[in-house]
Amino acid sequence: MKIKFITTKRFSSSYGENKSYGQPLGYKSIVIISVTSDNFITKSAELYSGIYIPEILPNMVDYYSNLLIGREYFLDKLDLSSHIPFISNSGIFSSIEGAIQNCILQILFKEKNLSIVDGLKSYFHLNLQRKEFDSLKYYLSGGSVAYNVEETLKDANTAILDNYDGFKMRCGLQEFKVDQKRVFEVKSLLNKNFSDNKNKIELMIDFIQGTLRPCLDLKRCEDNINILKEGVLWFEEPLNPDKIYDYKKLRDRIGKDVPLAIGESFTTYSEYESFADLIQFFQLDVTHGGSFLDLTNTIDNLLTVSPNLRFTSHVWGSALSVLLNLAFARATNCIEWFEIPMVEFEINKYLFPDLKMNEIRSLSNNDIDLLLNSINLSSLDKFNFISGSGYRIS
Repeated sequence: MKIKFITTKRFSSSYGENKSYGQPLGYKSIVIISVTSDNFITKSAELYSGIYIPEILPNMVDYYSNLLIGREYFLDKLDLSSHIPFISNSGIFSSIEGAIQNCILQILFKEKNLSIVDGLKSYFHLNLQRKEFDSLKYYLSGGSVAYNVEETLKDANTAILDNYDGFKMRCGLQEFKVDQKRVFEVKSLLNKNFSDNKNKIELMIDFIQGTLRPCLDLKRCEDNINILKEGVLWFEEPLNPDKIYDYKKLRDRIGKDVPLAIGESFTTYSEYESFADLIQFFQLDVTHGGSFLDLTNTIDNLLTVSPNLRFTSHVWGSALSVLLNLAFARATNCIEWFEIPMVEFEINKYLFPDLKMNEIRSLSNNDIDLLLNSINLSSLDKFNFISGSGYRIS
């Protein structure tokens, strides 16, 4: 196939009843890249960075697109890169390249009558390919960092009622005594409902230190983890994810067995590799961490370095982000956990009218293809982009 053209569309969608933390206008921005082939097959991918910097991404995508339009691509002789020295090794350009590559791969799979899951499986070693009966666990991601105890318990109770395998809540914004009470109350609720340990819902805690400023210092982080650690599956971003030496110090202080998670901000293998001896769970997001193939190679190489590493799917975008990440997770048994955001974009109902977020777990691999093929990117005037709707904290 050859690339005929590449387009960038921006939207602003109401989100979280217009009161979600980090969305001062009550809207969340979305940036979707679409690639159209010379056979007029169009496939789309979302950019995680569109949540943060929607204003400048179209110019960056257009610049990169000019390097790709007219190039020919073959599934059996795959060369997807269009290398810009130094500045495309990581960061936003790497993320943009990854999104475009994800579109190209979807087109090539469709031309070969391969489902996206089966196509992705072919890039994993046989022992890393997910079989239909392999378990993928799903966790509900809620518990806003700004919530009080009652609001957090309401989210946790939804995870219980909807039979999720796990529940993630956020901490780190409020005084620790408030967060401590929130966590202990959620633990009590989960223990009360699963006292026999059957069908237990796991608890994850996200300190969102990639977002909050000022970040927790090392001593406070250590103290917080030691107080909360019993019954927690992982602590996510307990420190600034850019400060690897702080993570080394933290690991020395809390020991080897306290599970930590990180990865949503990474765009290159070297970032993961730097943390390979410090982290139990790496969070992969195909809307930011490079292309499907980049993340396939990341998993393969990391397991060679650290065979006991575990992987999860990170999702914080629209339903398109959910479906693309789900396809990747369904392709490999290396990914144990899949994140389903509790707060939903209004635009999801228009992008995929036949999709209900609470039915994600029951989708077949074929359903994923049918939905991706049916994405609606027109007649969305009510979601016109609103300048200033990017994520920000005052």
